Amino acid sequence: MRPQVASQLKNLSDIRARVAVSLPRKEAQITRLKNGLTVVSNENYSPLVRLAIIVNAGPRHESGDQRGLSHVLRHTMELGTRDYSGASISRRLENVSCTSTREHLIYSLDGLRETMYNFRLFGHAVSASSPAPWELKQIEPNLAWDNTLMADQPNIRMLEALHDAAYKGTLGNSLYAAPYMVGKHTVEQLGAFRNQTFCAKRMAVVGFGMSHGEVEDISRMISNHVREGSGSPVEPAKYIGGSARIGTESSLVHAALVTEGVSLFSKDALPLAILQRAMGTGMHVKWSDNTAASKLTQAACKVAKDPLAVSCININYTDSGLFGFHVAAQSAEMDKVLRALVAQFGAVTKSGLTQQEVQRAKERLKSSLAMQHESSVDSLEDVCVQACTQGTLSNLEDTLQAVDKVTISDVNSVAKKVINGKPSMAAIGKLDGISWLEELM
Repeated sequence: MRPQVASQLKNLSDIRARVAVSLPRKEAQITRLKNGLTVVSNENYSPLVRLAIIVNAGPRHESGDQRGLSHVLRHTMELGTRDYSGASISRRLENVSCTSTREHLIYSLDGLRETMYNFRLFGHAVSASSPAPWELKQIEPNLAWDNTLMADQPNIRMLEALHDAAYKGTLGNSLYAAPYMVGKHTVEQLGAFRNQTFCAKRMAVVGFGMSHGEVEDISRMISNHVREGSGSPVEPAKYIGGSARIGTESSLVHAALVTEGVSLFSKDALPLAILQRAMGTGMHVKWSDNTAASKLTQAACKVAKDPLAVSCININYTDSGLFGFHVAAQSAEMDKVLRALVAQFGAVTKSGLTQQEVQRAKERLKSSLAMQHESSVDSLEDVCVQACTQGTLSNLEDTLQAVDKVTISDVNSVAKKVINGKPSMAAIGKLDGISWLEELM
């Protein structure tokens, strides 16, 4: 036998031997350091390691001249610290990102196990960021570019306007720095906001594909650069209801009509999620008309001839939420589509859902939860929010069992309570001939 062939066969036998090794399943672990920082690990033996740092520092925590600082923080991680230059950090950290919800900033890094030494630098870059004034100038084009992209996406502009109309400050604050604020923020303002929000009890470090000891080691290093305690008190969200209309020349109109929903930890969260699935959450089969599974699409298609898209929306925050629908349709047909959808929601409050409709909605919700659990990206964000907001992790099996225990009475009861609440509305596009909120209700 040739030496090369023999070597390849030996390598193949080594691979088989390694594959045959049975690795013990490890459950996710969650602990707290002495200063209150939450540490979560999920050793799944994946060659791809993910580390995330979540901070309770989203735009809802901005006030006064702090507006837009969370948007700035999404771009400052690679600007440098007292110990590392921005160039050094950028050269060593590649697959790094920062996303924002209205409540949290989520920094994440992907890498192979062989490059895990970079994860300490990642933790340092997030927790010890200290940009110089001229470095803030460098990210101004990034902020402007984000605003340009947002301006070209009417669905995002509509959601921003919807939150602004529905809430007084807090959750109504925008995810984006206003164009007139780009370049106006100072390092002093940024430092003051970080001192208020980057505190141990407002942070969590989550590692997928890492041992708990490794994540704790990085967390202790992060603790050296953040304040202890909970920082500034969180102002409660105040839902006020309202409307916003943004006129453009586009004949494709995006509109949303909502009432105040429920919070993440409300006892009504699961019944409302089931109601959302019963009303319809968009297409799940490519090219389908979605009329069989969506009560909202059925109602809209009865009055419209042109193509449209409609989905029930259910947004949950720690102390509030939004529930209603988002529709995209042609301007000429939007008014009658809106009236049909409002009537459909009203019909649910009067006659309720049937047992068959609730059971079908439960199966859709359980399928969605299970598929989300299969994605490491989706499950990582979900675990981050759970760890940062409640300090515990929910079990998928327990959640699925809780869905099964929800009764038809629970769903119909929450439907009446939520849908009959004070409404808010936002619309963008060519709005001539489209009724105002007061006329629709």
